[in-house]
Amino acid sequence: MNRRQMLWTSVAALAGVAGLLAGPHTLARAQGGGGDEPLVKSTATVTPVTVARGGKGTLTLTLKIKDGYHINGVEPGNEFAIATVFTGKAPAGVTYGKPVFPKAKPINMPGFETPINVYEGTAVVTIPFTVAKTAKPGKATVGGSLRYQGCDDSSCFPPDSISVAAPVTVK
Repeated sequence: MNRRQMLWTSVAALAGVAGLLAGPHTLARAQGGGGDEPLVKSTATVTPVTVARGGKGTLTLTLKIKDGYHINGVEPGNEFAIATVFTGKAPAGVTYGKPVFPKAKPINMPGFETPINVYEGTAVVTIPFTVAKTAKPGKATVGGSLRYQGCDDSSCFPPDSISVAAPVTVK
């Protein structure tokens, strides 16, 4: 690790601690580059909207990343870049499969010798799920949280996360 990378890592760690102490709302504003607009907005949908017990569905997260910013990919390709990760929260009887992230775009960041894989603009993540044959019929919510690290062309912000949820009916 060169001196610039060590300095960047130290600054990112300190910013992360400060962000945790300030709370998620303050962190989201800081990551948005000022103002109240968050860096990442997400829309969650389920297909099909009604899933039979023993059936399968897909939770789709459409991420809108603020212009001029990017988030690190699920496999950022650099040990100092924090990956985007989905952590599922499912109702009883629902099991998630492995999330499918889009192909990330490699970019060069100042201070790093290798490119970092990122998402810009709109990124779509799909998460398959299975409803157990013993699941309780009725309305339920599938979702979880998406943890990411946002950056602009010259620096990165402390990691942040957003909650994601969508309704599904189990028959």
